[in-house]
Amino acid sequence: MNGSRFHAEPDIRGYINGGGQRIYDAVSMKPSEAAEEYIMLSLRTTEGLKFEKLAEIICDRAEFEEKRIRILLSAKKFASLGLCAVCSAEDGISFTPEGFFVSNSMIAELI
Repeated sequence: MNGSRFHAEPDIRGYINGGGQRIYDAVSMKPSEAAEEYIMLSLRTTEGLKFEKLAEIICDRAEFEEKRIRILLSAKKFASLGLCAVCSAEDGISFTPEGFFVSNSMIAELI
């Protein structure tokens, strides 16, 4: 969220005794880390990855285009196996129901 990653502290007693206050830690992310996280998390949804959102995260246009082309090349390979749907070169990609079963290895290649 806003370039940061949040997680609850692993202290269940502190969490329970926190009196309603959130106990968490925030870590700032570089744009490249935020892009990788977006790719990983978005592809775990049925909506999939949207290039417009990825462009907002990767502010450098040349870097975004390079990443988009790499993603599309891999996605076309996955699509030929019935594992991925390429909505359009401008829109984004998503996994098919079959693709969700092997999504970890595909996501690793895409990021």
